[in-house]
Amino acid sequence: MPASRKRRRSEPGPSDRVLRSTAKKRRAEIASANSFLDMTVAIKLFSVLSAWQPRGRLVLELNASSPSDSEHWFKDHTQNDEDDCIHDPASTRRHDDPDHGWDKGRQVKPPPAMAITRVFPLLCEGVFGPRSIARVCAITGLVIRRQLRYRVDLGLLHSMCKKLPRLENLAYEPRLNGYIQDMPEVDDPEHVTRAEDMSKILPNIKTLRTVSIFEDFNQQFALALHNAETGILRDLVIVNPVPNKLLAQAFIATGHGLEHLSIAFIFDAGDFFDSLLRLPEWLNNGTPFLQDDSVLQFPTWPHLQSLTLTSSTLTQTTLPEKISKLLRSASSVALKIPKLQSMVLWFGKVGEACAVTFRRNKAARKASLTWRGTWHFTFTEDVIESWLKVTFDRDLGYPYLTVKHERIRGVDVRCLGDAIYHLRLPERVIHPVSL
Repeated sequence: MPASRKRRRSEPGPSDRVLRSTAKKRRAEIASANSFLDMTVAIKLFSVLSAWQPRGRLVLELNASSPSDSEHWFKDHTQNDEDDCIHDPASTRRHDDPDHGWDKGRQVKPPPAMAITRVFPLLCEGVFGPRSIARVCAITGLVIRRQLRYRVDLGLLHSMCKKLPRLENLAYEPRLNGYIQDMPEVDDPEHVTRAEDMSKILPNIKTLRTVSIFEDFNQQFALALHNAETGILRDLVIVNPVPNKLLAQAFIATGHGLEHLSIAFIFDAGDFFDSLLRLPEWLNNGTPFLQDDSVLQFPTWPHLQSLTLTSSTLTQTTLPEKISKLLRSASSVALKIPKLQSMVLWFGKVGEACAVTFRRNKAARKASLTWRGTWHFTFTEDVIESWLKVTFDRDLGYPYLTVKHERIRGVDVRCLGDAIYHLRLPERVIHPVSL
């Protein structure tokens, strides 16, 4: 009899399922309410700032988190910005909470889907619409770091940027926690792709000069969301993200007024170079991104001074010939950027990191091509020859280029933060506080 009672107690009955369903619905309502309230706060913020007069440069940084975020499942997501490292296990060694998946500082069990969506809800215009956001002339910089727990919808980002007529700098560090799109209704007929959304932001801001986008992907969260969904919703969860080639084309078609561009992970440098070098071909096939025909003029990027991109080709398991092909394509693109001062191609993951950096000072007639990484790679003669063409000086009658190889030894690359630090990447890759 005791054993029988024990079995019955462990098996969920109809009332248990009702309670669980009600709790799940309640958590969803709370997440939706929080998103609504914070959208209301954002609208009020823009309304207050609309009264400010433009005086010099002023940066608006959006940040929001809850002290309770780090008390349960998300112990590595602290309220203190300086402690919120990108997947850094060193910051979680003291945590021991089996009920929430933590064992001696290690997260051995992923958080449930409802916990993820509660801590990282979608922030979008919803019922408010773009007209609810006031025009603010005082702001020249917009920073949305990864410490903002909300996933900012690209449509909302577009609306905010349009209401900042003096915007010069945009730093955007979105979290891709799994969903292929962040639309409230997956079958919404008004849905547009992320590439189309992003392509609308750049040409509508004539003053924009610097763009830095760093997309952080958490595969553990993605798997939790994937396992929680069923049917068509499960198919809408990204488990292994693939860089979006259309996003690369969107930037090419609309970003030719930029001076500094840093993109991490949302598209691959190889796709960017390939699309730029085959520009007439894919434009003639039709593209929703082209606003005017100025992209067809030479040089394609007349104002660009620095370009920093990621490429999954830069791993030690990739054939050297494929890496060399990427670097030759990069040099061909550099010829289309007359004001180019630096180009950085990099990639990092647990256990390895590398970067190829080109720097040029035309006034001093100095240039360098540097390989820096945790593993060995040697530039081939054809790669060096292609970059010599970039630095050819007509007045001198010959090119100027110094080739360097820097091996990183004795370091443990545990997270992207480690990779960025040891590679000595430019500050524009990600906001310093986000590390």
